[in-house]
Amino acid sequence: MGFRSSSEGNLALILNRERESVTDCCQRSHGTLNPMDPSKSEDQLTMKILSDNRPNTWNVGKISIFLLIFLSATDIILNLVDAQMESLEAPDHYDALSADVIRPAFRYHSANTEKNPGKPRLGLGSAAISSVTTALSPILPFTGGVDLRREDYWTNGVFGSMASVVEQVRDAFSAPSSPSVLNTPRGGGGRSLHKAQLDSRVTLSKSEPFVSLREIADLTLNDISMAFRYAVEHTRHDFNAGRFMSGLAPRAKKLFEKMSASSRTSRGTGVYKPVTGLSERSGDVDALEFCAAMRIFAEWRILRQVPDGYKGYAVGMNLGQKDVVQNVAKIEHAVHTYLQHRADHLEEGDVLHSPTLRDLLQYEIDTDVHDNNKLPRLKEKSAAMGLLWVRRQLHYQTALFAKVVQVPERYGSARDAVTAAYKEVYDKYHGWAVQKIFSYSFQAAPDAVAVYKVMNPRKLKEISESAKSMVNSDNSEQPRKLGRNMKIKENPFEKLGNHIAGEWEKVVGGVGQLFHHAGRKVEAMRGGFDKIDAELQTKIDDYINQEISKDAHAHINAYLAVAEPILNDLATLFDELNMDDPTKV
Repeated sequence: MGFRSSSEGNLALILNRERESVTDCCQRSHGTLNPMDPSKSEDQLTMKILSDNRPNTWNVGKISIFLLIFLSATDIILNLVDAQMESLEAPDHYDALSADVIRPAFRYHSANTEKNPGKPRLGLGSAAISSVTTALSPILPFTGGVDLRREDYWTNGVFGSMASVVEQVRDAFSAPSSPSVLNTPRGGGGRSLHKAQLDSRVTLSKSEPFVSLREIADLTLNDISMAFRYAVEHTRHDFNAGRFMSGLAPRAKKLFEKMSASSRTSRGTGVYKPVTGLSERSGDVDALEFCAAMRIFAEWRILRQVPDGYKGYAVGMNLGQKDVVQNVAKIEHAVHTYLQHRADHLEEGDVLHSPTLRDLLQYEIDTDVHDNNKLPRLKEKSAAMGLLWVRRQLHYQTALFAKVVQVPERYGSARDAVTAAYKEVYDKYHGWAVQKIFSYSFQAAPDAVAVYKVMNPRKLKEISESAKSMVNSDNSEQPRKLGRNMKIKENPFEKLGNHIAGEWEKVVGGVGQLFHHAGRKVEAMRGGFDKIDAELQTKIDDYINQEISKDAHAHINAYLAVAEPILNDLATLFDELNMDDPTKV
């Protein structure tokens, strides 16, 4: 109570002083305010005094708003750059694997990894670009996202179009609702599936691939080629499984089983795979099996095409993987829509078959999905759009392989081959900004031999062990096996001297290990041996590089023999149906 009385007294004193000040000021300046004037009450004077002493809340509010906007923008920028900084360093799924046998490129890091002095240092650049593209991938067309420039989103007037765009962006960034795309209940039953709801499930385009990354890392490029052959051939009416599987490695057979099982799950119960090969039409390939092969290929490229440490190059490869997965999702969803439509109109006793690529695209034309008057412009979320960009990804990788085997005869380096492949496939479809992102990635492209060593680590280990066995063999055979032109001859005295030197090396090496100098070379103490060892090591490295290049070229040629006919067939399909959308992204 004492505090309250004191406060009221202070307020009264302040009001009296202010009243006297205002009255005196008014009398001296204008003479318009008389404190004794009954028209000006004491309450009015009090309100004026209080309003004059009130803080300027509008300025404080504006400052608060500006601070909020500034902090929000800063938070967004920091999140884009930092939140996904480790997006290029995917979780290590390979702890149990041998780094010498199937060491997965770029996702498996060693604490003692030696930096490559010849590789450009990219610092934060690659991480920043990767973070931005990863964060915005749902609305970046070149990663399979939404192309907001398309007319699909701007056909309902200004306000309607804006609402449509907001809805599309919200859907793109929201977590995908999984189980079934077809959630409208329908009655009926029976084996004919007439008006029955299918139990199709998204399988091939899930975030985690239907084959473990461990198994994919164990595949060779030849296994990938056979996966495409399997997708094309195993639904043909004259397919001979025994003949096809003969001679294949168990890992490849297991892969084919998982491809078929995943496609069967995606189709749903009671839906049969298509029967192909009865005509010469283009696109006569099981749509789901083709998607399965492409998904395996997309994951394999990340594991077996990016040497450890080349993060800048990994940016472009990661974008390619995301592009394939998101476009495979468009195809898989379209297959489910096709199957449900066919099930709703199926005659009693008929059998429902999964569509081929041609069936799927023809269905979208028949149902006017794209507005046929605007072809070859395609609707964004459609099978045709998904297949278009999946085809371009396959085309790019095939062109890259075809050109890299011509290094150095036609192309000076792997970087030149990569750039040429990109210009052949994407240059006319990518806008300036997208081209710059990929150009940045290509500047960090590794040498061809570095990629070859990652492609087939099992073969690399075999070649390395072979080279070691040559070194450990008789000296007279060593030059012949490694292709050396010089021969080392020893007389009995030299042989005895070398034997004594070898024994002395063991003693000195053992002492050095005690003092943590296990890696010290003792040849310099004897003199005359360092040059020979350096030459020998160079010959060994050349031998390994030559042999691994031969192996890689054999695998690439086998791949080209399978992939190029598939690409020609898809090009014919898009030309026949007028669906080769030329729109840039």
